[in-house]
Amino acid sequence: MKEITKLFKNIDKLVFMSSSMGNSEMDWNYNGTGNTKVTCENDKIFFLDRITIDDRLSYEDKKMWVVNGDELEFWHFRNNEYEKIFTFSKWEHNTLMAKEYLCADDVYMGKVEVDNEDIIFMIEIKSQKKNELIKYKYFK
Repeated sequence: MKEITKLFKNIDKLVFMSSSMGNSEMDWNYNGTGNTKVTCENDKIFFLDRITIDDRLSYEDKKMWVVNGDELEFWHFRNNEYEKIFTFSKWEHNTLMAKEYLCADDVYMGKVEVDNEDIIFMIEIKSQKKNELIKYKYFK
């Protein structure tokens, strides 16, 4: 985990993409670019993403990564607090896989890939109405 957290601490840019896949009713098809401000506090790494979507909409997104022994936890800021979404614990060829996260009818699956010094964070969301892929590419 030390290697990936070192990479996390050095990123400052991102590319964002969301795609609705087959049978999705959501129409989550967006692309964006932005900057990430990274701050650290003990074993916590905070991301403040500022993203411009399709060159017209801007928003902020807060994330927290927590190193917990041999695990990496992903927390997302929503409803004025951080909510734990994924626990990554299984390394496979520069990839961290997470246990599934259930939210109402939705099943979230997460993956973090390391490509040289880039970090690619992917979230898949599936349910009766959703079949989504959300992808963040973080880099220096």
